[in-house]
Amino acid sequence: MASPGHDQRPVGRPQVGSVLALKPLTEAKSRLDLPAPLRRRLALAMFVDTLAAHAAVADLTVVVSDQPALRTLLRRAGIPDTVAIRPETDNGLNPAFAQGDHWLREQGCDVVVAGVGDLPTLRPDDLTAAITAALGSAEAASSDSDALGTGRGFVADASGVGTSLLVAVAIPLDPRFQGRSAEAHAASGARALVPVLDRPRPTLRRDVDTATDLREAAALGLGPATRALVDPDSGDLGRWEPVTVAEPRAHDDRPWTADDPGLAVITAGGHRLPLPATAHPDGSRVLRPGQRLDAVISGDRVLATWW
Repeated sequence: MASPGHDQRPVGRPQVGSVLALKPLTEAKSRLDLPAPLRRRLALAMFVDTLAAHAAVADLTVVVSDQPALRTLLRRAGIPDTVAIRPETDNGLNPAFAQGDHWLREQGCDVVVAGVGDLPTLRPDDLTAAITAALGSAEAASSDSDALGTGRGFVADASGVGTSLLVAVAIPLDPRFQGRSAEAHAASGARALVPVLDRPRPTLRRDVDTATDLREAAALGLGPATRALVDPDSGDLGRWEPVTVAEPRAHDDRPWTADDPGLAVITAGGHRLPLPATAHPDGSRVLRPGQRLDAVISGDRVLATWW
């Protein structure tokens, strides 16, 4: 599920750190009416795409989570340089963000960005624009023209009720996510950044909690990890099925294709489907007949598999 980002770090900018928090995948996205394996995989894919955008922009990126084997998950996703730390408390999102903020400032970050992990359309250039807007607001509020300035700014989510991003310049993050967090952040003195962005940037705001949200996100353009779970023709999320790796297609009469190493899978219903190389679990090339995998399938096409 590799989701590499292109480096978007502006030259001469203050050091920026990003913090994201990830709850255990068994608890993630409970509002989505999906089979548990697909719900967990979708939550991870959206997080990976969000994190990749942050990692392309920030000088340091940290994830606060007690998700088991998180470093392995991030390495397989193609984001190995992200720091993963365990939460000091189990009191939810805001303490996790505050912990990450403290760690990043100890590493010398002047600017800290906290973001939700379900922005699968997030683009690095849009994230850079939000940081630039926050820096501009902080500088405008400073009486010293040579100073970085101080201040906090937030981006409301697509509903306008929640918060998708919070940026703190040279002061503590003071996060107030969850619930009516846009209102809470504004009341705490953080400036709304959407009105001061250079242009509408919907990828900053399109969080995903429902099937409708996901369809709207797909219309904006999903990141590669999430896109791998979606039918490229219909734009709909594929269906989950357990599958078993079958004998190589070299034993079939059908010809191989350029991207197909000759493998196939058998569904629970006994249907044999080709397994393209692009759908191998986390890019693995070592699959053996009899191995059991989770799969996302659309029609008779295998979109993705994982262990």
